[in-house]
Amino acid sequence: MTDRRQQQESLYRFPYHYLLQLDESGGFSRFMALSWGFGYLCCLLNAAEEILAAAPASILDVGCGDGRLLSLLAGRTDAALTGIDNSEKAIALARALNPGRNFIAGGLDGFNEKSACVSCLDVLEHIADGETAGFIDRICDLVQPGGRLIVGVPSVNRPFSSKHYRHYSESTLLAQLAAETRGLTVEKVRHVFNGSDRLFRLYSRLTCNRWWFIGCGSVETLVWRYVWQRLRQAEPATGHQILVTLRRPA
Repeated sequence: MTDRRQQQESLYRFPYHYLLQLDESGGFSRFMALSWGFGYLCCLLNAAEEILAAAPASILDVGCGDGRLLSLLAGRTDAALTGIDNSEKAIALARALNPGRNFIAGGLDGFNEKSACVSCLDVLEHIADGETAGFIDRICDLVQPGGRLIVGVPSVNRPFSSKHYRHYSESTLLAQLAAETRGLTVEKVRHVFNGSDRLFRLYSRLTCNRWWFIGCGSVETLVWRYVWQRLRQAEPATGHQILVTLRRPA
């Protein structure tokens, strides 16, 4: 493979230039600015670290979306990786950006393949109230004996999104999971990303708001290092994301 082709091949990864866009009014944007991007990446990387430390033989990501979590795990584990999502559009993107990985478009009804690790990140808040208990039953059933379930949800400290049915406190999440009644035990609870940090909030408001996005690569890198070193772990009163690890007895 030539050097030029290798350079081009290296670009086919997250993020890519498909983010260039025109909106319906003809407005142009060179990129998609995600105000919650720092917290999102903190949550994904924390979950990935925990999964890799457990060294499971198989990993199922429920509600995998575009496959970002599995893309962070690929090449760092020999585990069988599977993603499932009921959005065919999301799965098409996941397959395009993660060639050779196993992605399934559809719900959990009829899916019975158990895994050593089941992850479910930023999914429960999208499930309607009357359907949540049944959904949690299904993801718990997919955990092998001795295996783990990792659940991540937005905290009540994070601004509420109109796409969500609810945000969570630690107590409401644990009550909803009702782990003991489903044959699992709570192994760890982590509050992730201190989005209440004053310096970070000031930086975010000045550089990313409804009127403008100001970005400088070197500065963004410094801010990310600050976030990862000082803000990735939080307290219940400051965390924007909650990660719970549950385990099924062997």
